Amino acid sequence: MKLLLIILSLMTFTIQDKHSVATSEDKPLGMQVSYANTGSKGSVTAGQEATLRLTGLGGITIDQITVYVKSNKSSGAGEFTVQANGQSIAFMDGYYTQWIGHYDNTTFHPVTLLQHPEQGVADLTVSLKGTQNSLHIERYDIQWTPTEVRTVTLMYGNRLLAAMKEKQGNAGIILPNVPDSAEWKFRGWTETEFLSTTQTPPLYPANTQYVPASDCTLWAVFEYRTEERDTDYATQLTDGEYRYVNSANNIVLSDVPMEGVMASGNLDLSNDNQVYSISFPDSATAYISHAATGTPIGYSGTLLVADVSPWHVYHSGEETLFYTESGGKKYILWPNIMDGRGENVHAGLLQANIGTSPMRLLPVADETDDRYFTCHPEVPMGLEETTEGTSGSRNERVIMYLGNYQLKIKNGKKIIEL
Repeated sequence: MKLLLIILSLMTFTIQDKHSVATSEDKPLGMQVSYANTGSKGSVTAGQEATLRLTGLGGITIDQITVYVKSNKSSGAGEFTVQANGQSIAFMDGYYTQWIGHYDNTTFHPVTLLQHPEQGVADLTVSLKGTQNSLHIERYDIQWTPTEVRTVTLMYGNRLLAAMKEKQGNAGIILPNVPDSAEWKFRGWTETEFLSTTQTPPLYPANTQYVPASDCTLWAVFEYRTEERDTDYATQLTDGEYRYVNSANNIVLSDVPMEGVMASGNLDLSNDNQVYSISFPDSATAYISHAATGTPIGYSGTLLVADVSPWHVYHSGEETLFYTESGGKKYILWPNIMDGRGENVHAGLLQANIGTSPMRLLPVADETDDRYFTCHPEVPMGLEETTEGTSGSRNERVIMYLGNYQLKIKNGKKIIEL
C-alpha cells in the first residue's frame, strides 16, 4: 500500500497592537495582511470587533484555523465569524461563553474554528465581535496546503520553446517575448493552437503574468500583413470611426449603454457593434456615438447612459483614454471590468488616476489591410510569388494555404484555387 504524505504549512499572526500583527515567515507568496481592532490591541469588549484579513492567497486550501483567546476572570463572550472569498463558512456552534467550565484570565486557550478544509481560498477574514466584557486574543494559527504547482509549456510553431514552472502554486509565470522575423511580428500567446485566421485571437501579452488553472500549453502568435503600415493605432486625433481597444489583452468596447454599463468583447474586425464614431472639437474633448445605431455614449455620475456627453481626453503617442469626473474623482471609460466574483466582464466607468494606460484607438480605415495570424510561422503563408502569368496577367501571390486550397491575389483580386 502506498501512503500519501501531505505536509501542512502553518502561518502564525501574533497581535502587536490594534492595527498590526507579526507574521511568521511560512506564508503564501504574495499574501497581504491587515488587522484592525475597534478595541485595544487584542481585546474586545461588548460591541467591539477585531478583524484579521488575508488577501492574495492564490487559491490555497485552509485546513484549520485556531485562535488563542482568554477571558476576564469571571466573564467574557463573543461571536466568531469566518469568511472565505467573501462567503461565510461554518466552523463552530453559536457563542463561546466559558473556558472549559470556568472563566480564565491567565491562560490563552485554543479555539478551533474551521471544521473542514476550505479549498480555493483567495482571501480569508476572521472576526471576533464581543458580546460580553471581555475577551483577549493572543494570536491566530492557520494551517494551510499550497496550491499545486503548475507547468506551462511554451511552443514556437512545432518547436518547444520552454517549459516554465511556477515557483509556488497559483503564483503564475511571466510570459516571455519572442523576437520578430522578417515576415512575422510576434503578438502574444494563445491557449488554442491554430494554423491561420484573419481575426485577432484572444492573446496574453509578453511580460505579463499568466496564472494557469492546470498544466497547459501556450502557443506564440504571429501576425503577417500583405501591406506594411507604420502603426496600428491612431497617433493623431481626427474625427472618424474607431474601435476603443485595451491593447494589453485586445478587449474592446462594444454595443450601447444598458443599466449603467456596456458590453465588451475580444477584438473582432468583422463585428460592427465594436465601431464608434468619435469627434474631437478640441484636443481635450471628445463626443462618442455607436456607429451602427447612432446611439450617443455618455455618462450620468458614475453610470454609462445613452446621452450626449463631453468626454475628457488623455492622449500621448498611441495612447488615447476617455474619462469623466464625478464628486471630485476621475473615472475612466474601461472596457474590461470584473464583477466582485470575477465571473462577468463588462465595460464601465472605473475610478483611477489618469496617465499611462494600454487604451488605444484603432481606426476602422486601417482594417482594410490584409492581416493574418498564425501559431505556425514555419508553414508558408503569404510568402511565395509565382512567375509572370500568361495573357498579360499580373503576378499572382499565394497569401494562405487552407488544406488543399490556396488563397491567392491574382490580377488584383482574391481567389481560392486548388
